[in-house]
Parts: sequence; structure tokens; C-alpha cells
Amino acid sequence: MKKMVVNSKYPGIEKFTASLPAIFDGSGRLLYKGRNLVKEFDVNGVTVVVKSFGKIPFINKFVYAWLRKSKAQRSYEYSGYFLENGFNSPEPVAWLDCIISGLLRESYYVSLHTGYSPLENIIGTPKEESVLMELAAFAYNLHQKGIYHGDFNVTNILYEQSHGKTHFCLIDNNRTRFGRFSYKRAMQNFCRLSLERRHFGFIAKGYSQVSSLDESLVLEGILRYREGFVKKIESKARAKRFLRK
Repeated sequence: MKKMVVNSKYPGIEKFTASLPAIFDGSGRLLYKGRNLVKEFDVNGVTVVVKSFGKIPFINKFVYAWLRKSKAQRSYEYSGYFLENGFNSPEPVAWLDCIISGLLRESYYVSLHTGYSPLENIIGTPKEESVLMELAAFAYNLHQKGIYHGDFNVTNILYEQSHGKTHFCLIDNNRTRFGRFSYKRAMQNFCRLSLERRHFGFIAKGYSQVSSLDESLVLEGILRYREGFVKKIESKARAKRFLRK
């Protein structure tokens, strides 16, 4: 059984989307290989990016088939929500879930290609301070809308500069959470940024300028949650090394 939705603006993509289980492995240009695979395709003159969600835990194969929206479906719907609320994200084109014997076996999300660059490319350049301060204002606007990107890191935040202004674009939106603004949620949202203390200083400065929060309070909160996140990752890594022995 296939569950599929295609954006009405791209009806010509429907056949391509339905064929993904058969063609994905052997075609397209590889952009990223890890737990998930990301490839670029040209479909009827339209350049699209397809993310294949891999390594689905067994319990999630059942949960995502019947009880909860799959990552592909959430990516599609949340990206649309970002755009509707004035935040940039690659336009969602389609999603496809393949359910076999009652379990989710394959899941794909299709979006338009974007020429934006990962935020990590700006780090170490003369523009890093100004861009990170602009990022802070962008994040504050997200938080004011009750939007908390669940994987807010330097590869999922894309940017482009034009006319002296930085424009941001968010990808990997399936983990996004929604809720009213709070200091705790806002500070936690920066914990996945792999940056140095001075970079967080730029973010704190920018965030305080657009909010009513004190700059030192913002920096203290960001660093506290960042430190906790790093310790959690290190603890998991130690546990994995121990189990391999």
C-alpha cells in the first residue's frame, strides 16, 4: 500500500514520486549519505531534492504506518507551515510512504532544490558576527510564532545574502515543535549549534536586541543548554563504545 500526497502546483511529479521505490537507489545525484539518503533529480525540467528516510526502528515502522504521521509527511506539512507563516523553506512537492504487511518500509520526501548555502560556510569569515546576529533575530521571530525547529544546526540552517540582508531557509523540518514562547524553550533551541563561545556571544547580542531579554541572561541560557546537550551526546558515545567491547 502506498500513501502519497503531491502538491497541486506540481501534478507532473506524481508519476515520478510513485516510482521512487523502484528508481531511487539507481538514479539521481547523491547529495548526502548517512542515516538517511538525499539525492537530487531533474523531473520534467524541475530540479527536486528527495530524502529517503532509512533505518526505521521496528516499533516506528508500525507507529508511522498507523498511529503517527511519518517523518516524510511531517516534513511536507511543516515546510508548508513555515512558508505560510513567512519563513523560508524549500517548497514541499510530495511525500510517499510505502506500507507492506502493515509496516512502514520506505518513506520519501520531495522538495524543490534551493541554492542557499549551509550556515557552517559563514563561520570563520569576516561576516560571521553580522550573520549570526541576523540569525538570532530570525530565531526570535520563529519563537514568537511558537515555532521551535527540532534540529536547529549549522547544516539545517541555510542562508543567502542579497541587497545587504541575509535570508535564511530551514530544512529537515520534521522534528519541529510548536508551543507558546518561553525563555527555556527559546534557549534550548540553540543547543544543537556546533559553535564556539564567541559565536554564541554574537547570537546573544542579536537576540537581546530584538527581545526584552538581557544579553547576559540569553548567553548564560544558551551556554547552559548547549553544555547539557554536549554532555548527553558524549555520554551516549561512551555507552556505545562500552557495548562494543
